[in-house]
Amino acid sequence: MKYSPELLKAVDHCQHRSFITNKYTGARIAVDCGQCDYCIHKRAKKASMRVKTAGSAFKYSYFVTLTYDNANLPLMYCKVLHSEYADAIGISEDIHYGTEYHDYIPVSEYQCDDNSMLRHIYFEQVQGTVSFDREIKEYTPAKDNWFLSMDAIRSFISKTQAVDNTDYPASEQYGRDNLIPFLNYVDVQNYIKRLRKHLFQKLGSYETLHFYVVGEYGPVHFRPHYHLLLFTNSDEVAEVLRYCHDKSWKLGRSDFQRSAGGAASYVASYVNSLCSAPLLYRSCRTFRPKSRSSVRFFEKGCDFVENEDPYAQIEKKIDSVVNGKVYNFNGISVRSTPPLSYIRTLLPRFSSARNDDGTSIARILFAVHSTPKRIAKFGLIDYKQDSILALVRVYYQYLKLNPVLTDDDKIVLHNARCLTRFVNLSSDVDIEAFISKLYRLFLYVSKFFRNWHLPSFGSDLDSYYGRILFILKKGIDYEKKSDYVRMCDSLRIQQTLPSPMFRYFYLPAEGCEMATIGIGEDGEYADGFIRPIKEQIRVPFDDPRIPSLATCNYFKWAKPDTRSAHDSGQSSDLQKCLDLRAATFCRDMIKHKKLNDANNIFNRMV
Repeated sequence: MKYSPELLKAVDHCQHRSFITNKYTGARIAVDCGQCDYCIHKRAKKASMRVKTAGSAFKYSYFVTLTYDNANLPLMYCKVLHSEYADAIGISEDIHYGTEYHDYIPVSEYQCDDNSMLRHIYFEQVQGTVSFDREIKEYTPAKDNWFLSMDAIRSFISKTQAVDNTDYPASEQYGRDNLIPFLNYVDVQNYIKRLRKHLFQKLGSYETLHFYVVGEYGPVHFRPHYHLLLFTNSDEVAEVLRYCHDKSWKLGRSDFQRSAGGAASYVASYVNSLCSAPLLYRSCRTFRPKSRSSVRFFEKGCDFVENEDPYAQIEKKIDSVVNGKVYNFNGISVRSTPPLSYIRTLLPRFSSARNDDGTSIARILFAVHSTPKRIAKFGLIDYKQDSILALVRVYYQYLKLNPVLTDDDKIVLHNARCLTRFVNLSSDVDIEAFISKLYRLFLYVSKFFRNWHLPSFGSDLDSYYGRILFILKKGIDYEKKSDYVRMCDSLRIQQTLPSPMFRYFYLPAEGCEMATIGIGEDGEYADGFIRPIKEQIRVPFDDPRIPSLATCNYFKWAKPDTRSAHDSGQSSDLQKCLDLRAATFCRDMIKHKKLNDANNIFNRMV
């Protein structure tokens, strides 16, 4: 059969999908793995398009690269967790936790019989800017841990070292062979703060400056650096931005230039650079590259205008975020939607309220918004009014002192998943974790009111009740229509397919993701009619070698004869086509690919 671009786009999906069940609705959901070639390529394309479309709303755009010198390079000290026992349990079956049984040994000094065996490696920041922890109100170095073999971590450290063997300031104390660089996003945050501070000093007023930033490791020595895109519509900002930039970054060399187009694709394609990177960079949270953007960056110019119909503007904004906007680049029309995280700040959803119940969602929003009023009635007013965290801490004191809670308080605790307010009576409950749950809920709701230009916490909402309910119900209607259109498109494509292709659109019921099939004497999958069955194995639902669910009755304990006579091999060919297509696109977009291959840098390490 002919594989049209429309068909390829419809059935193209993650190569290692898993299926989960929504415990509140019971619906089956297909979840991408986020690690395969298709997922990486999909993430890079979306990021690139969003940055390009969002940046098109601005008059000026600048491409900035920030690098480190050796004195300011963020470094991690690598240590191996060594124990006298193979596990935590000793010969007498006692559990040992004390330091007398465990020790941390630098990587360069650790000796073992098998260097290919996985070891527990601990990382601790010893150089670079130290971040401030707001919870404990102290500066705390970054820490993390991962499992690597000694061969892998030593090879990794040697590749990060410069050719001229230049030592870092921390090398004298910790040893050069025990240090590894990492991306420290605190430096980028400080850079943006200084940049806006210098702009204020230069212009005498705060001007809007949007940004999009990603972190990247160099193609040869994994040198961490950052790529930024700065956007503005102000002619005054454009004139002094270069001067303010030079005064804002003092940690190494920097590059500043006006973007001539194409920078968005380059900056956003960072995710593909780690497609074949070591597991440490792909999986360990502290080392993993991230992207950040300024607040409201993805609104793409949609904002409220005074003296115009607010309801018409609301509907226009909801339509732009749910259905996206169409942009024209070099004669090609593309549709771009903002990230789901941003959409949920405009159209919030809660676990205790149905997605189609706007009244229940509004009830939760009002319960959180009116919290300062209930606190004030109780006599607690001494806190920083513009701080969400300060409000949450005072609210926690209110919960401890108030013997009788209102219905609004019960709604807040339920949606924050705080099962009890009497956490002070139990010694095994983490109070900071309790406050953190409340803080996430309050921050989530505050973003809704901020993005829709509604009054902040504690204000009177009586005159805005109709507007809030209109936002929620209109958002629900638009999302239902969008889901309906996607379903119709999927069904329309299915009508043109033979039966073996149906499995690409079928969502299995719970317990049916795995099918039992037979293996013949020759090791191939048996059809149950010709080859004798050697053994039964469990294979994933998405395995292309099993027939479609549309033509066979699949159950959790299926019979070995699951190979369908109607399967002509078309589904297997399509799967191979999709895998090759995703891998090719992903590999072609990898930055510095030729240089990486020539130096054998991005090799997979355990």
